Amino acid sequence: MKKALLTLAVAVMALTAGSQAQETGKINDHKWVIGGTGRFTNTSHKLNNNENMNTTRIGAEIFGAYQLNDRLRVGLTFGMGYARKKLPVDGSVRIYRMGPYAHFDIVKYKRWIFWAEAEALFSYSPKYYLTNADFLSGDLTPTFDDGTGPDVKTQGFIFTIKPGLTFVLDEHVNLDLNLNLLGWYYSNGRAEVLTNSPATGLAVGDELTANDNGLVLDMLHATPSQYWEKVSIGITFKF
Repeated sequence: MKKALLTLAVAVMALTAGSQAQETGKINDHKWVIGGTGRFTNTSHKLNNNENMNTTRIGAEIFGAYQLNDRLRVGLTFGMGYARKKLPVDGSVRIYRMGPYAHFDIVKYKRWIFWAEAEALFSYSPKYYLTNADFLSGDLTPTFDDGTGPDVKTQGFIFTIKPGLTFVLDEHVNLDLNLNLLGWYYSNGRAEVLTNSPATGLAVGDELTANDNGLVLDMLHATPSQYWEKVSIGITFKF
């Protein structure tokens, strides 16, 4: 009987110690953060020849981070963007981005948080037609393969600083809005020509380099109906 009571006492002590270790350990301190964002838009408008031009854009991003303090977390992010433009001649583009990021909560008011993120990303696109890029969201607007423009493969480095807004559901879950309407970017990359371009004189194997930076203020000239093309909706889990 004494042996049984001793065994029971040891078991209770072990369970108590394990429970205390779990409560005070790293598992339940809500320092680890995972989540993702996504966006989808489909627009259509009529051209001068009465043909409808349809453009579809899809973007997704996943991330994992560690909360250093009440306002700052750092981690890694991976994103992908896809766009397709349909007419009698179609065009499409894909882009991948990956790298470290830092998230800082600027203002907290009740359940709302206004924040900013800085990202240092490696960007890669296996094939697209030379056009302007949206460095904040990672979107590339496709043009049409009419035989005059070159197809290129691109890679480069992009650094961005942009804001966002969070609504706190509880201590574990947040809803996020990434506001790609304004921010600052720096881009440095190169492109390799994959197809000949009679209009520009570019040939297969030619390389192009680009260095660009600037402040994006799409909120000043975009219409309200275009805002959602620049906003990503996401969710964040803390554990």
